[in-house]
Order: sequence, then C-alpha cells, then structure tokens
Amino acid sequence: MCIGRFTRSKKFRFVIPFMNLLLKNKKILSAIISSTGEKAFIHGKHLEKICMLKISKNLIKNDCILLLNKNNIPLGFGEFLKSASTISKCDKKDTIIINLGDTGLYIRTL
Repeated sequence: MCIGRFTRSKKFRFVIPFMNLLLKNKKILSAIISSTGEKAFIHGKHLEKICMLKISKNLIKNDCILLLNKNNIPLGFGEFLKSASTISKCDKKDTIIINLGDTGLYIRTL
C-alpha cells in the first residue's frame, strides 16, 4: 500500500488513502470537528478551538491526530499544538491543530 509520495521539490506528502490504514488501529488519536471546521479544514486552513466537538483525552503537544466529521468520516490529519490539559485555558480563536493533509488537497493541487 502506498502511504505517500515525494513531490518534485523533494517534499514527502502522505496520501489520503493512508487514513484507511490509520483507522484500522484502535489506538489512533482522533478529534471530531464541527461542520464549519470541516469546511475550513478541507479548504486547507488550520483549526481553532471553537471548531472542536470532541477530542481524545490523552493528547500531548505535537501529536499527530486524525480528524473526523460528525458522521465519523475521515477528513484528514494534522498536528496538535497544545496538550489536552491546556485546551480549557485557551481562547476560542486560538489555533490548536495544524493541517498536514486533507481530502481537499487533491482538488487544490490539480
């Protein structure tokens, strides 16, 4: 199974079918995001705290996280910027997840 490709500029990009392999692992860290967050994430934007509906409890800073919509459909993956214990202290507009790959990437790169 192909998990990623190198671009012409020698950068490695994970491919979205790689998420199916991640979903088989029951220990994968995940977050469920709202519909407004889903639209923003698919368009390549980073996610703010206000977009989060549910997150895994044992997240720490710089963890890779799988993002799902309300219907548990995988949308992509990102990097978590805060630990789960510090999220309650954050402002609503603080960015907490950086977009590393999403399902809209194929459309934007054509």
